[in-house]
Amino acid sequence: MLAGEYSVLMDKPALAAAVNLKLQADFFPPPPSIKATRASGVVVDSQLWSRPERVFATDTPSKQPLLAAVQAAMALHPQVSGKLTVDGKLQPQYGLGSSSALRLAVALALNPKTAALTPDKSAGQDHIWEAGTTAWEWQSHSQGQASGYDIATQCHGGVVEFCKAGTASLREATRDAGGGVARDFFDRYVRVYVGGKGAATGKVTASTLQWLQQSEERLARLHEINEHLVATFLRCWQSPDGDRALPFGDLADGFAAHSQLFRQSESYPRTIMD
Repeated sequence: MLAGEYSVLMDKPALAAAVNLKLQADFFPPPPSIKATRASGVVVDSQLWSRPERVFATDTPSKQPLLAAVQAAMALHPQVSGKLTVDGKLQPQYGLGSSSALRLAVALALNPKTAALTPDKSAGQDHIWEAGTTAWEWQSHSQGQASGYDIATQCHGGVVEFCKAGTASLREATRDAGGGVARDFFDRYVRVYVGGKGAATGKVTASTLQWLQQSEERLARLHEINEHLVATFLRCWQSPDGDRALPFGDLADGFAAHSQLFRQSESYPRTIMD
């Protein structure tokens, strides 16, 4: 998320960029000589834990995003059984859309119709957006409320502007926000730092939304700041005059105002933990 935090939950525009940290999920069904049954379960093998774990659709719903997504996929496709391997370069506790990436990967890998296809072939392929919609439904169920911007960004790739007004689908809510020019800007000026441990998204989102909605003035101020940041970011790669015209000062002012607003919330982090 570059700009639009919380406003995006209220059908306001947001700007987001995909992070170049790959996650791969591969599904291996049993050999044809072995009949797949619901009772066989799915063995999940991931670097997230030390040993493979067998998951059954009848298990108590897991709070771990990967296992919960596998259970949800098995409920959609009752005959799925075999082994799922997941290899990612970003631990889920770091945030940055890692949990939504897990859900999207599982939605693709455990769907018998699309298991042989991968999201990196083409952002426009229908099966990716169908899987994205499924993953968004799982995310909404887990977190209580989710705009889907992170999954839409992963489906599309690059830098996107997202605004899900009314009943628009994820695909309809997503548009490219600059193509290669925007990616060149981020390659040159933006660095991603990962560390610490993210807070539980559902819990923090609910408490912060409640705090925002207690004041119409506070909510209006948030929308104003986010709209300024979205517009300013777009100016960064639409400027014809090179570095001299880049609005870094306006970006800094926007982020300072955003930070100042949220410092009033009890959920705002007071210290940085290792």
